[in-house]
Amino acid sequence: MTEKLVLTGLTKRYGNHLAVDGLELQVKEGDFISFLGPSGSGKTTVLNMIAGLVEPTSGGIMIDGVDLTHQPANQRNIGLVFQNYALFPHLTVSGNIAFPLEVRGHPPETIGQKVEETLRLVKLEGFGERLPSELSGGQQQRVALARAIVFEPSLLLLDEPLGALDRRLRESLRQELRSLQRATGITTIMVTHDQEEALTMSDQVLVMAGGRAEQIGSPEDLYQRPRNRFVAEFMGSSNIVAGTSLTKDGKTFLQIGKAAVPRNGEAASDGRAMQFAVRPDAVGFDADGLGPSSLVGTVVGSEFCGEYYRLHIETDDLGVLASHIRTNTPPAIGTQGVLTWSAADMHQLSDDG
Repeated sequence: MTEKLVLTGLTKRYGNHLAVDGLELQVKEGDFISFLGPSGSGKTTVLNMIAGLVEPTSGGIMIDGVDLTHQPANQRNIGLVFQNYALFPHLTVSGNIAFPLEVRGHPPETIGQKVEETLRLVKLEGFGERLPSELSGGQQQRVALARAIVFEPSLLLLDEPLGALDRRLRESLRQELRSLQRATGITTIMVTHDQEEALTMSDQVLVMAGGRAEQIGSPEDLYQRPRNRFVAEFMGSSNIVAGTSLTKDGKTFLQIGKAAVPRNGEAASDGRAMQFAVRPDAVGFDADGLGPSSLVGTVVGSEFCGEYYRLHIETDDLGVLASHIRTNTPPAIGTQGVLTWSAADMHQLSDDG
């Protein structure tokens, strides 16, 4: 696949505040990529620079091999969908969808045909004559999406598109949105703070913090192989397990206080400080397996989460760790036991995180 979007050293300053710091990014034709990060991470600023709504301080933006860094927004052939829909309240559904075609000078007969095709695409046949105020939130979002794709944009930008909807409707619409993107083949960039949304919808996820790219990769890569502590903790719940390297009888361990845990990862000299990410669903808790070199903890909290109980287990050397166990009778508060996991479930984190 060819590169649809290339960002080179993209930077934005507001006075002394560095909102985006030299971002490098390449997006392939037809990909769905999510910008994921906490508030203030710079993800929306990047989206607005791509759209032409914010002028970069430095760096470049290329779309389809053309430098559009300083091109006005209305000359970029980009579709935009915002969280608040931004529909024209005085226009019908058809009028809203037709608007971008009208300003581009399409003939009326073509406009009518394109509007009807797009209404079918977003499953709103028969709603053309309604006003936005007569629609549900989910229907309004479909109209906003239809308006953004009716003119066949080169790029589709989504800014928290499902953020104003309730959870059940979000889950339904994200499936529809992903199916629509695959059907149209439009290269799509979505800004979200919702990890589940990014994981379930994206081909690639860019995790941002402090205006910088922390990691980019497939959802599976980021979840299973986070680069550093920030990504591990932001991409779902994760335990950070820290200790020092130990080699014994040709095998590698992580020394955590008195405990020696078989570890995964690269070979290292004894005594080297190391840290690993271990997901809670990989952590077991055995109240009967106490031993002199075991990692021992005490249950200090228990939460019922439907399919599993989330245990909060206090340890001497690692603080509180989380364990997801599937049982009908979770251990009582105060129960002492051994925390266990497979070396294969440990992912080594870089030293800079």
